[in-house]
Amino acid sequence: MDGVLTLVMPVSVPRDTTLKTFTDPVSGVAFADNRLTIPVRDAEGNLQLTITVMTDMPLGQGSAAIAKVGSVEMQTPEVGSDFSKSDPRVGRVSAFVRAVLRSFPESAAVEVDVTGNPDAAVQASVSQLAARLGKKLLDTAFSMRVSHGGSSNKPDVSTATVSMTAASGWAGDFGPGQISIARTDDTGDSELLPTRLATDREGRTVFEAVSPKGFAVFTLVALQSTPAPAATPAGTPAATLAATPLVGRKPVQTLSPSPRPSAVASVPRPTPKPYLAASAPSGPLAAPRPPVDRLEAGSGGASRSPASALPESAAGASQLDERTDDSGYLPEQAEGFDAGPPAGRPGPAVSPAVNWAVIAGMLGLLSGILAAVWWLFFKTPE
Repeated sequence: MDGVLTLVMPVSVPRDTTLKTFTDPVSGVAFADNRLTIPVRDAEGNLQLTITVMTDMPLGQGSAAIAKVGSVEMQTPEVGSDFSKSDPRVGRVSAFVRAVLRSFPESAAVEVDVTGNPDAAVQASVSQLAARLGKKLLDTAFSMRVSHGGSSNKPDVSTATVSMTAASGWAGDFGPGQISIARTDDTGDSELLPTRLATDREGRTVFEAVSPKGFAVFTLVALQSTPAPAATPAGTPAATLAATPLVGRKPVQTLSPSPRPSAVASVPRPTPKPYLAASAPSGPLAAPRPPVDRLEAGSGGASRSPASALPESAAGASQLDERTDDSGYLPEQAEGFDAGPPAGRPGPAVSPAVNWAVIAGMLGLLSGILAAVWWLFFKTPE
C-alpha cells in the first residue's frame, strides 16, 4: 500500500474476518475499539511510556491482521513528588506528557523527571522572559524535564501536551490568570505556553499546555503584570509650577493682569490756572503811546492797524486765548497731567504787578480804539 502506513499484528485471524479485540498477557499489548496500546518498559520492567495507535477495522489474513494507521501517540506515566514539607501550598504534585509522533525508533526512550525548583540557568531564563513581557516572576511551583534518556535514537514529535498538577492552595494564592507553564529548550530560550486549568478527583488544580516545539524543560510559574505609567489624557494641559502654590510663599500669578485704568481717566481735571505770557512786563507799566502813530490816512479815509501793531499786553492776551480750549485748560496742562497743588494746599500767589500789567494792557487797547473812532468821526478836517 503505497503512501499509507499499515500496522501488522501477528495474531491468527481467519481471512476476511475483522479483528475486534485481543490481549497479550506477557507484553501487555492490547487491542480494542480500533485502538492498539503498546506499553514500553525498561530492562527492570518499569513502564517508560505507552504508545497508542489508532487504526481502522483490521482484517484477518490467516496468520495476521492488517489495518491502516490513523495516528500514533505516546504518553509517559504520571510521575509525582510530595513537597508538602518544603512548601505546603504546592503539596503533592504530579506531571506527565503525551505527544503526537511522526515516528518512533525501536530503541527510542522518553524520560520524565520532576524537581521542586529548576536549575539556575532555567530560572534565569524564565525571569528574563518575564521582564521582556513586562511581567514579574512571583513564584515557581515545580519543574518537569522531558528528555530522551541518553538514547541516540529520538522519537520524531509533532506536538506535545504537558500536564502539571499541584495543590489548589498554591493556585489560589495568585489566581488562575497569573499562572502559566514556561518552556525552556536546550539552548536556554524560554517561552510562555497558553495554559488551561482543570480539577482532578482529589481537588488539586491541573494545568495543561500544548508545546508545538516538542520536549523540553517545563516550569509551572506565577507571574505578575507590572503596571504601566499613567498617561496624560489627550487635551489635558500639563501642570505648571505657577499652578501649585509653594508652602509658606505666595503663588506666582499666572493669569493676565486686569487692564490698568487710563491715567487721564483716573486723574481729576485740574483747576484752571491763568496763563501768564512770558513777555508780560513785571515792573511799572509805562503809559501807552498815542494811537495816532498807528493809523495812516488815505484818500478814502483811515485804515486800521494790523494785529502786530497792538500793544504787547494785548498780544499776550491774544496768545492766551489761542493756547486755551473752551474749558479754560491749557494744552500743556492736559498733556502733562498737571493736577495743580495737592488738595488743602494753596497754589502759588500771582504777583499784583503782573495783574495790573494785564489790566493796563487792556486799557491801552481800549484807549487806542476810542482814539481811532474820535479821529475818524469827530476831528474837523483842516
